[in-house]
Amino acid sequence: MKKKMFLSLMVIVSLFIITGCSNKENYITDYEHLYDTAVQYIIDNDTNPEKNNDRYKMFVDYNGFGITEDENYRYVYMWIAEESYYIADNKIISGSGSSMPYKFTFELNDNKVVKIETPKDGNEYTSSIKEMYPDDIENKAINFQWKDDTLIKEVRNYYSDLKDKSIYYYSVDKNNNGEYIKLDK
Repeated sequence: MKKKMFLSLMVIVSLFIITGCSNKENYITDYEHLYDTAVQYIIDNDTNPEKNNDRYKMFVDYNGFGITEDENYRYVYMWIAEESYYIADNKIISGSGSSMPYKFTFELNDNKVVKIETPKDGNEYTSSIKEMYPDDIENKAINFQWKDDTLIKEVRNYYSDLKDKSIYYYSVDKNNNGEYIKLDK
């Protein structure tokens, strides 16, 4: 009886191995345009209150980690850096921005974004990335470090008509006095 159970168990395990029933994701390669679609979605849904400032623009760059699909959806894993800038007193002013991993869920048939996920803050940051990302790329996102050199070049090029190409941020003290502080970018 024990031999029959052992043999049955071995047959089942062998079938799983042979049929490839594993935790591996199904990566696809013909859908790299979804990275750009995801970036455009971020730009189109910009709710930044700075949007009303003179010559406001959101600059976005990304690093793609991979795209997977199942029977219903495509999943796009990427790091997105976005920074907003505007002009005040003929100076380039750095507004808000973020740099973090994203998971976009697209409908399979029409490539429409149906869900966006970003990691949680603080102590839950790493565990939330592990929930969002496939096992074989989660460490890429956890250890990724963004360099914003490309974005800064784009910003300076976009505002090339200005004499001063330095980037500033506007700081207000407790007495509501404001000043422009030059950033080291």
